[in-house]
This record gives sequence, structure tokens and C-alpha cells, in this order.
Amino acid sequence: ADRSASVPLPGVTVTIMSGPRAGESIVTDRNGRYRFLNVSGDTLHLRTDRQYYEPKEVIVHRSGPTVLSDGSDPNYWMDPQEKPGNILIGQVWPDEVRFIFEETLLPHDLLYIEYGSEPGTAGSYHSGFVMLFGNTLSNTSNALTTFAHELAHAHQNAIASIDGSAGSREWPSLWRNSPEGKAYAAARAKDWAEVGEAAYDSIPYYRDNLDESAAEICSHYWGTRSGHWDVRPGRHRNENLKETAPNRYRWAAEWLPKK
Repeated sequence: ADRSASVPLPGVTVTIMSGPRAGESIVTDRNGRYRFLNVSGDTLHLRTDRQYYEPKEVIVHRSGPTVLSDGSDPNYWMDPQEKPGNILIGQVWPDEVRFIFEETLLPHDLLYIEYGSEPGTAGSYHSGFVMLFGNTLSNTSNALTTFAHELAHAHQNAIASIDGSAGSREWPSLWRNSPEGKAYAAARAKDWAEVGEAAYDSIPYYRDNLDESAAEICSHYWGTRSGHWDVRPGRHRNENLKETAPNRYRWAAEWLPKK
């Protein structure tokens, strides 16, 4: 699952946002293409809009990659936006998780897509995409918990490389060896020494993968703070991590906010 799997999308309104032709718009054709004629200069500041998709503002170039309107330059593997004029868009984020974007460092051009159905798998994070499976979206609380878990992985990716240049084979190790990752490992060890293991620590998937364990703590922490979703790590364990993992809970309070 990488960005090269993207497909053209018809029916997207593309609007010029600045300059002498600001306000002029066009809708992508059935091949997902748009064209503004007789444009002077080498760049256009554009916005995309389509129902159920997140609005996005970018700067497109005649002969260079697409960048975000704030100048951020995504650098994901096989990103179609390396080709002039291409704009990659994702589905709209739930309102309940938007506060995470304001509070936490995330990689450039983070997008969400629904990715069919895969029983036994709730969601995934790859290449600047948070992906949720259809079977997860049928349960609102589980979906929001999964959104938060995958956003935590996106945060880990941002710690490794804010532009996404560290791919899925690289960023987990880079995060584990970062100050944040090392602080999480220390907090987990302190929890185990002082209060014992939390219930979800017995699940091999979390016990054996430090980045997965931390993502689950992040999901719980955000859920507790927001009150928008069930805060049972492991999706089926009913425990209060403020009591069973107090050091990791304090870790989240210290390390997740933007510095």
C-alpha cells in the first residue's frame, strides 16, 4: 500500500486561490484531469473540494513536484505528486479526531482512505496514509479508537521524518531509537517494575512491538482526554491505564504535545 496505487478521481472542483485569476474553478473530468488555459507564470495556488473528501490547498508547478500551500514538501516513496500537476487527496477526517492534528506532530500531507474490508484487521498506516477497513467503520467507537492508534503511528513516522522520507521499513526503528521512543521504553519498564504488567501487555502483538504498544497507549490517552471513544486498549480489555500504566500515561502527556 503506497501512494502509487492512487487512481484518478472525477468530479473534484479545483479552484485558483490567489493571483489575478483567484476564484476561477474547473471540475476534473472522468479521467481525473483538470486544465487552466493561458496561465502565466510557473505556479498555481489551488484548492480541491469534493463531497466526502478533505479540502486541500497546494502549489502546483509546471516542471516540479506539488507542494502544500504552506511550502511543506512531502517526500513519500512513489508519490504521484512528484509529477507536475498531480494532487493527491483523501477522505474527510472525523471531527472527533481533529484535535489530534492541532496538538500533535504529524507528517506532511497525511491523508485518510477507506480500504475495503479485511476481517481481523482494523486499520493500518503506510506512506502518509491512515487506512481503515470497512469492517471497522461499522462500529463508531472501534473506528475512532483505530483512527487514534493509526494517527499515533503517523506521529511516530513524523518523529523519524516529518516529510515522510523514512518509509515503513525504516521509521519504526528510527522512532524506537529516538528520545521519545527510548522514553516510552523506560516508562514501560518502570510500569512493569512498580505496578506490574497491564492487561494488554500480555498480547504478543503489543508486547513484542514497542511502536504498537506506544500507539495503543496514545489511543487510550487521547480517548480519555476527549471522551469521544471507548478507551479500552486491545479493543476488548476493560482497564484504567491511569492506574495500570501510570508512567506510560504520563509519558503520553509529556511527549505527544507539539514542542
